[in-house]
Formats: sequence, C-alpha cells, structure tokens
Amino acid sequence: MLLMSDFQKLVRCSRPELLLLAQTFVWLGIMRIAIAVFPFQKIARWLGLKLGELPPPIFERHVADIKKVQWAISVVSRRTLWDSACLAQSLTGAVLLQKKNIPALLNLGIAKDDSRIGYSAHAWLQCGETILTGAGVCSRYKVIASFRTCD
Repeated sequence: MLLMSDFQKLVRCSRPELLLLAQTFVWLGIMRIAIAVFPFQKIARWLGLKLGELPPPIFERHVADIKKVQWAISVVSRRTLWDSACLAQSLTGAVLLQKKNIPALLNLGIAKDDSRIGYSAHAWLQCGETILTGAGVCSRYKVIASFRTCD
C-alpha cells in the first residue's frame, strides 16, 4: 500500500528511476501470474534460462545497474497488491538484468521445515557474489537447481 511518504519519495526519483520502478511493478505482476498458471520449466524456457552452477562474473560497469535493480525490486515488492514472494522477485530481477545484458544466476533451494512436516522452498538471484533477492535466508537452503540468465 502506498503511503504519503512513498509519494514524497517518488517525486524525488529521476525519470530513469521511475521507469525502472514501473517496469519492476509490471514484471512482478507478470511473474506472479506466470507462477500461478505455468510450471517453472515453461517459465524458464520462456525467459531463456539455462542450467548453470557458477555465478557469472560481473564487471565494474554493471555494479550500478545491479544495485538499481536490487533497489527497485526491494521497493516495489513490498508495495504490490499481490504476494511478490522470492520466486517472483528473482524472475523479475532476471528479466530486468537480461534487458541490460547482465548475467545472473537464479537459485532454487529447499530446506527442512521445522514448523511442520516437510520442506520449504526459496529462490534467490545473484550476480557474482552479490545476492540481489532473497539474501536474508538463502544460507539456510540447499541449492537444488541453478539457472543462468544469459551467456
């Protein structure tokens, strides 16, 4: 939900930042719908994700763009009317980085869930050693699959 302080912050954003926030909002919505409707394999093919194990290296020229994408996902995902959980955030980040030709690694992990019988899942996106989405809890999860966003 947007508050008055959110509007005051938006007024201070540059045009490129506003565009990035709008793109992030749209892609989070698209990814939320895609996750609800399609199996992950179909989404991965649609986005051109390829199995990969090592995070691709990042170049100094990409650091600013990576931080902007990380910021936009963090800001927008907390304010959507729908649940923008880790997978939607990671897929959105993958799309936004692909548009800038910045390689990333989308990780899927599982962990034993102590609060109930079974496992919990988590997704996070990283560029080099920088974790853009899902960083807070990813160390608890064992990676079961990783996907590179571009070669």
